[in-house]
Amino acid sequence: MAQVIGSLFGQEIEPLLPVVDLVVNTKHTVDEVLAEGGRAMVELLLRVSAAQLAGVPRRGKRSGEVLWYGSQPGRICLGERKLKLVRPRLRARQGAEVPIPLYERLKDDARLGSRMSEIVLAGVSTRRYGRVLPELADAAGMSRSEVSRELIQASEAALAALMERTFHDRDILAVWIDGIEIAGHHVLAAVGLEEAGKKHLLGLVGGSSENAAVVKDLLGSLVARGIDAAKRRLFVIDGAKALRSGIREIYGQAGLIQRCRTHKVRNVCERLPDARLAAQVKAVMHAAYKLEG
Repeated sequence: MAQVIGSLFGQEIEPLLPVVDLVVNTKHTVDEVLAEGGRAMVELLLRVSAAQLAGVPRRGKRSGEVLWYGSQPGRICLGERKLKLVRPRLRARQGAEVPIPLYERLKDDARLGSRMSEIVLAGVSTRRYGRVLPELADAAGMSRSEVSRELIQASEAALAALMERTFHDRDILAVWIDGIEIAGHHVLAAVGLEEAGKKHLLGLVGGSSENAAVVKDLLGSLVARGIDAAKRRLFVIDGAKALRSGIREIYGQAGLIQRCRTHKVRNVCERLPDARLAAQVKAVMHAAYKLEG
């Protein structure tokens, strides 16, 4: 791998190797971005839930039994991740805190958080951003009529901005593409790596790395957003033929392909007869990868 990257960039490569190895944690990178999108959607719905009690907030409005009283930090579970967010604060006219119904449900109902996480994933992996907020409202037992068109448009724009960012101004040296499973859904994710070590989720589509249509959808999206064939890059992939073929077709000689070490080790060890032998072979393979050249 050192030889491949060295020939690609023509520079001292040892400092880059640990950074490239970090890219294998694709699921963590995907989870972080999904959490960002989920946080934004839940914060919008918390305002809707608060408005059910206090009405739509208006500057100077001090009438009613329940009043808006700014915001405060909160924490919920969304799928497997605990999210910090900003939630509205309500008070009764007499001064007592008034709980927000949706926030209380999310604190106590782990299944609701998991369901909402699945909805966000399904929406972003199919690029149907406009469906996410209404479906989240349904899952939370809220009426869709309470989710305004303006709010849906705002949520759609927020998710599109998050998932369809362009990378023309980023120096992406390597791209890791992997098929992963999140909340029971198979998705194909692309994570890009800058020279300084910063990682970016470049793309996410529903499906597997063995599906040629899914692969072309993902790669076409990358090209449109700045990860094009004008510059040579290293693509680290599993052994899927559709993925290798798609990269060759779209990137040609600009796409240098390296099969992932993790997948190689896993594929070998899964075929061994017992766990002890698998552990020994795994250790030997990892040691071999650390050798010079």
